[in-house]
Amino acid sequence: MKYEGKALQKPFYRNGVKEIDPYFPDSDLIEAVNLARYLKRPLLLMGEPGCGKTRLAEAVAFEFHGEEYDQYLVPWYVKSTTKAKEGIYTFDAIARLRLTELEKDSEVLRQQLQLKGKDLENFYLENNIIRKGPLSKAFDLSTAEKPTVLLIDEVDKADIDFPNDLLLELDKNAYYITETQTPTERRKADSPLIIITSNNEKELPPAFLRRCLFHYIKFPQEPQLRQILDGLFDQAPNSLKEDSIKAFIMLRERLIQGLSQKKLSTSELIDWFDALQHQHQNNLTIDGQPIDKAVEATITELTNRSPQVPLPLYQILLKNWEAVLSILPDKK
Repeated sequence: MKYEGKALQKPFYRNGVKEIDPYFPDSDLIEAVNLARYLKRPLLLMGEPGCGKTRLAEAVAFEFHGEEYDQYLVPWYVKSTTKAKEGIYTFDAIARLRLTELEKDSEVLRQQLQLKGKDLENFYLENNIIRKGPLSKAFDLSTAEKPTVLLIDEVDKADIDFPNDLLLELDKNAYYITETQTPTERRKADSPLIIITSNNEKELPPAFLRRCLFHYIKFPQEPQLRQILDGLFDQAPNSLKEDSIKAFIMLRERLIQGLSQKKLSTSELIDWFDALQHQHQNNLTIDGQPIDKAVEATITELTNRSPQVPLPLYQILLKNWEAVLSILPDKK
């Protein structure tokens, strides 16, 4: 099964509700996905926040499985408190104790005491004492013909031991449940496609990196940004799209030159244009100007490097006080 990056040229709707936005990977990203699929190695993605790292997993699952994509997409959203074992399973000792107390004189308990290995594991699963985590769910469901897509999102949020604690699972396509002493190993051919994202907030261990393929998602160039807005807002005026992209790129460069730590992202362009075209459709004005004229004025002032830029709906793009004052000093 090969990823071509063509399935999401338009939004996907189900029952009249938009579920997935378009996704436009470049040729290098498509190649990286297919290499990860062929070599059965995790794909580690880095890039600026909002560049589409997390959405790749959804796009690949949709291309592989169509409308059933959500049955084969297994997300694991990592937090600072997340432990690697939670991705495999959790064991509820209190539930086990409660069951033992409730059933202490019953055949259920006598049956439990006689069970071992996989039979005991299944007993615990049926009674919700063991709960499978996203990693083991992805392994169990995946086949060569219908691979799951496992997303391990923001791996760098967890502590430094987290990536290394996954080495056995990533290397051997296997996991182990300690309480029942049951190993589970899957054929390499049945491996899920594992996509791991990182915002590079901390350095990842060399042993972990050695097991991954790596790709850095660059910020899109102007043609790619136009492609994204065309896919999302095909009814919006082309002139408004072009001017909004131009203003956005110029604003992003100005903030970078001003050493702003927060770079404007693709997702913020989408939100900004969504609000702009809504204002335009409803003939709303900003400071007495139509929206298209307000965007044109922004481009003019950015081109002239004016200290004060009349940026419409600035709250969507400027996310800290320093950025606001660098573009709109009269807000001080």
